[in-house]
Amino acid sequence: MASFAWAKVFPVKKPRTFHQWVRNQFGERLFSIFFKTYTEKVWGMGCDEISADWAAQRIKGLNLGAASSTDSDVRSACASRARARSR
Repeated sequence: MASFAWAKVFPVKKPRTFHQWVRNQFGERLFSIFFKTYTEKVWGMGCDEISADWAAQRIKGLNLGAASSTDSDVRSACASRARARSR
């Protein structure tokens, strides 16, 4: 939660990359745990090579509140990402 708060207090102004956009939305820690490896594995590109616009189009409706809710679909999606990351 600390990296999320930090990102909200000190956001990257005008994010240009996937990394910057996700960092602004979820914090550096969640980016590194859930988004970085998965995205690079699936798309075959570094997160600093993908545009922020692309991230905004692909990651609609997901926010920290939804990710931490008790909704089983959200928990299942997070668990799937964690399993993919550990492979």
